[in-house]
Amino acid sequence: MPSVSFPRWAAILLPWSAALVMWFLAYGPNTFVALGLMVHPVESTPWAITKETVVDTVAPVLLVLGVMPAVWLICDRVCGQTWPRLGVVPRWNRWELVWIPASFLLACGAGRILTLVNDLAAHLVPDQVHRYRETGLDQGDFPMLTTSMLISGPAEEIILVPALILLLRQGGARPWVAVMIAVAARVGIHLYYGWPMIFGWGIWALLLIAIWRVTGTVLGAILAHALNNLTASMQLTGIPGGDALADIYTVLGWVGIAAFLPLCAWLFLQWQHDRKGVPAADAGASA
Repeated sequence: MPSVSFPRWAAILLPWSAALVMWFLAYGPNTFVALGLMVHPVESTPWAITKETVVDTVAPVLLVLGVMPAVWLICDRVCGQTWPRLGVVPRWNRWELVWIPASFLLACGAGRILTLVNDLAAHLVPDQVHRYRETGLDQGDFPMLTTSMLISGPAEEIILVPALILLLRQGGARPWVAVMIAVAARVGIHLYYGWPMIFGWGIWALLLIAIWRVTGTVLGAILAHALNNLTASMQLTGIPGGDALADIYTVLGWVGIAAFLPLCAWLFLQWQHDRKGVPAADAGASA
């Protein structure tokens, strides 16, 4: 079968278009809703607790996840090169047995940092923070709320971290540009908490991207996000055991924060190694 040559503009336009469509389908409307709630907060909870709202919340992200393999194959053909791993499918080697639990603890640590920063923001600017988690729900809302949170929450770790960043990178975006767009996308869907929370959500998004880059997997972050959302849904609806699970998540978060120290040391050593490797490569090329 003869190979098909695609123009350069197609190799740039297709990944950017796929990234935009993917973001808009999964999170575009919710971003605008979150922005509206930030400017005009309401008393009622924004959580999905009916069948209709759960479908509206879950269906778009499932659609994006479902078509993602096809998007990858098409972009791979157009761009003419093999793309890096998303980090969603385990590699089934001994290192994966280290990286998945490590990324889980680190993601729990990132969640703990998010809570600390957001609590500080709520203390400094209480009148601009909207604590929707404190709104009252009952146990009858638990199935619908949990279904929504356990699907849409972890889906963020796939769509808004490796998928979005790799598409933008394949479209020619510089690494820092792709990362900033991914951070902005993550912050955007959480704007309903109020503008003082933007800093905390931004730090959290950056940490999750760093964890994915270092560990090569998003499975740990998916598990951590699912644990956080399950805990939140149990507490919001008054399901027994929610507070105990929250205590476990908090302990894991502190352990994860401690684990960030060796992570930072590893990143620094890697940066030094890469920095020293550039002159050597240049020297070898000129020789």
